[in-house]
Amino acid sequence: MPAPAQAAPRDFSLPAAPLTFAAEGKVLAEIAPAELVKMAPPVEITVVDPLYHRPKRFRALPLRPLLEKAFGAEWQPVAARDFLLRARDGFTVPISGARLFEDGAFIAFADLDVPAWEPIGQTHASPAPFYLVWTKPEQQATEDYPRPYQLARIEVASVEQVFPHVVPSGRRRTRRRRGALAPSVRGAWRATR
Repeated sequence: MPAPAQAAPRDFSLPAAPLTFAAEGKVLAEIAPAELVKMAPPVEITVVDPLYHRPKRFRALPLRPLLEKAFGAEWQPVAARDFLLRARDGFTVPISGARLFEDGAFIAFADLDVPAWEPIGQTHASPAPFYLVWTKPEQQATEDYPRPYQLARIEVASVEQVFPHVVPSGRRRTRRRRGALAPSVRGAWRATR
């Protein structure tokens, strides 16, 4: 009896655009996708995606090894800082370094369910070149675990310095100021896309 026919494996070509890593506005590295896959081997992941509202399969790179290698020997102090995740379309979302360095964060570069990426969001945009996804059940809240698509840049930066007009003025450690930078308030940035 002949073996059942197998579907031909899909070609998962890498995106052309590099992923940029920066600190305080200075580019540290622009890493081509071919180099990224050498830094962290690609894996197939399945997530219940809150933006697609169903399970999705992706070809992805674990984020932590990319961050550790991009920021070099000084990655541990960097992990204690704040980050900005910047998309190609200008969308920017802040996240704490502690959260960004958590296990379970992956940079997806291919949609395994739909060739050339299934459109996402209200604008039905392609998530390419990179889409940040989270795999752990406790990482599903989009307010705490943002999922920027069209990700182009991961930057160590203070929200206060980059966006001074969104932070209340006055004394540095006031309640209002701390509240403006609280993780739950940061999540509100997601709704603007």
